[in-house]
Amino acid sequence: METAKRPRAKQATRFCDSPGAGAEVAPPPANPGTRSFLRVHWLFTTRADSCQLAPSSHPLQAQPGHAAMDAFDWMLLRRSMGWAVALLLGALAVISLTDETFSTWGMRLARLSAFAPGLSAVGASAALAQTKLRGEQRALQALGASPWRIALGATVAGWIVGGLAVGILATPLSDKAALFPAAARTGAWRSAGASIVNMTQGILVTADGQIRFMTASAAPGGAHAGTLAALFAIAPLALCAPPWVSAPLSRAGRLLGAATALAGCIVLLHAVAVGSTPQALLMLAALPLAVQAALVHVKRSRPRIS
Repeated sequence: METAKRPRAKQATRFCDSPGAGAEVAPPPANPGTRSFLRVHWLFTTRADSCQLAPSSHPLQAQPGHAAMDAFDWMLLRRSMGWAVALLLGALAVISLTDETFSTWGMRLARLSAFAPGLSAVGASAALAQTKLRGEQRALQALGASPWRIALGATVAGWIVGGLAVGILATPLSDKAALFPAAARTGAWRSAGASIVNMTQGILVTADGQIRFMTASAAPGGAHAGTLAALFAIAPLALCAPPWVSAPLSRAGRLLGAATALAGCIVLLHAVAVGSTPQALLMLAALPLAVQAALVHVKRSRPRIS
């Protein structure tokens, strides 16, 4: 008595000799336990064992080498923007509660714009940590996606927040002087015949004790840095921070880069404020982030010899 054979499930078709040929890929099983993997399973194609999986007609799948935003990227962008907005609102509350009484909203906007690249980087890191915990990063890496391609949504979100911050600094809405703290000199009293005068405060005291007020001159020291200096400081950070966040760095390396960039930015802002450093050198604050991201990219792009 012959037993009936069950038909085998059709396997996904591979092809090696004709990279342009198409073949259908069987859809993944509807298992709730693999929800995180299924959300990104169709996003990328890969090469495995010198063979390429055939492109699928699923609407979420991106074509090989295509850097357009897909569903996963938009989801990551929304997460990163949500984290960035929450952190910026918290920073604005802290700035408003701890500022001096003479601080204006223009000064607060300038300070918040200076914090924006760093806070957006923290938000992007939190969003990427979520994808790592959910297994989405591992699934995409198994499909051949690079760390920069996986973090495309977070990178775009960082550039959006940084671009808005730079735009605010470029407008009269923000008071750029708040970014360049410098102690104002009150000036010295000098003798003028039988009188003494303070030209900085515009005060003249005559020999008989009368006080006269004159036109005050500008206090020496303290460079009046404007919009260009603020853009030199913040624009490079807004440009370099998002790719630096997506770079696969160790925890120690990331902390070192962030601490170096922060310390360099603070030192350069004070140096420009007192007029001892050219304004263009403010762009060097973002150099540690750019160097780290570039070194990682060059290292990973080198061909590996097995």
